[in-house]
Amino acid sequence: MTTLASTSQALAAHRAARERFPRRAAAACLAALALAVLVIETWPGAQAALEFDRAAVAAGQWWRLASGNLVHHGWGHLAADLAAFILLCWMAPGRLRYTVLLAVLAALAVGVSACLWGGADTYRGLSGINYGLLAYALVAMAVRRRGWPAAGLVALLLVVIAKTAIETATGRLLVNVCLPDGVLVVGVAHLAGLAVGIAAALLANNKGDIRAAVNVSP
Repeated sequence: MTTLASTSQALAAHRAARERFPRRAAAACLAALALAVLVIETWPGAQAALEFDRAAVAAGQWWRLASGNLVHHGWGHLAADLAAFILLCWMAPGRLRYTVLLAVLAALAVGVSACLWGGADTYRGLSGINYGLLAYALVAMAVRRRGWPAAGLVALLLVVIAKTAIETATGRLLVNVCLPDGVLVVGVAHLAGLAVGIAAALLANNKGDIRAAVNVSP
């Protein structure tokens, strides 16, 4: 019995050690992204070189599809987006590496959607990624609940989708607290983030991986 208990403890310690590096690496990736946003805001010429620009992408500057998520319209826009990003990463259900992967996929979806269907020639901001993280969290939590709690989470998601659809149609935020006057909202990028977040949560649930996606702490 003692040998069996010792073996079980050793295996548990090995699993914990194996998880420690991916967890730290994922946290480092998220921290690096937040730091990059701050550096880009202050580095001369970085915004012009990295923002999503339709003409520049057509000319072969493909990195702008992803890097546009890191550029912002001033410190107010940056503060709102970065605060939401940090909060959503902290609230995200499941392991941190899922959050990193989701952020990367949402960033690419945002850039591609802005390029194909966005009404503006340029795009800046983390908000598309934030919408993806929010949708993922709401769906992942909803599938674990029954009755009114699940219905409330789904209703909240539907409200977010409806709000985003209206903003996509009008090109204006319903409540603007951070964007400078005259900046067109590329709502399709926000819808793309929502779609990626919803799809990721449903895929995790359908594969039976909901424990890893929701229940396992990072």
